[in-house]
Amino acid sequence: MAHLADVRETVEEINQLFPSIYKKYHARLSRPVEGGELTLRTLHFLKTLERLKGAGIKDAAAAMRLSSSTVSALAKREHARGLVMRRRCAGDERRVELELTPVGKKIARGLPPALEPGLLTFALRKLPAPDRATLLLGLRKLDAVDISRAERNKRRET
Repeated sequence: MAHLADVRETVEEINQLFPSIYKKYHARLSRPVEGGELTLRTLHFLKTLERLKGAGIKDAAAAMRLSSSTVSALAKREHARGLVMRRRCAGDERRVELELTPVGKKIARGLPPALEPGLLTFALRKLPAPDRATLLLGLRKLDAVDISRAERNKRRET
């Protein structure tokens, strides 16, 4: 188990570094995105479906780290908006496959990645390969930590 002071110092440093890193590397919208009234979760959902192509509810849920029921409700809502098509899989009637409509594809394609690829590439090229590998390993480990909804809510209240 990590020493509490070390963890606290790490949290402080991440909170000091992240705004600077985000400001430096985040992608900016050069023009308004069609569907601008959509939530960030919906935009992330559309980008996920664009990447996964023909994903099922469970696939999208795993990729977004959400429950299947949450993604199912999201898919139903975006289907009603005309952004997502839902259909039963021919080989397995229990499986619901999701696909973007032409309007959904247009919105997803109009969204930039979270970080500006050109700037990030420039910065990463200045790091030696072992440092890049260590950076990725650390980010993957941080992302892989499973935090329950109850734990997230509890931590936000303190």
